[in-house]
Amino acid sequence: MTKSRCPTCQGVEWVCENHSDRPWSDAKPNGCRCGAGMPCPTCNVSEGEHDPPRTGEVISDVDVSRGRGRAR
Repeated sequence: MTKSRCPTCQGVEWVCENHSDRPWSDAKPNGCRCGAGMPCPTCNVSEGEHDPPRTGEVISDVDVSRGRGRAR
């Protein structure tokens, strides 16, 4: 499944820890950031130490000056 078609995270590859059916994003429809982010259980599944979850989409939009980031 390609990330752009993931119905769970809407391509972010991360979901809200408290609402694992919603993308971890302020910008996506139905997105939520009330909790920490966690890898999407549908498209960003880790298979252990040698295959960690992808972080590129989440880390790509970090505001270093404020120490904050936003998933798109």
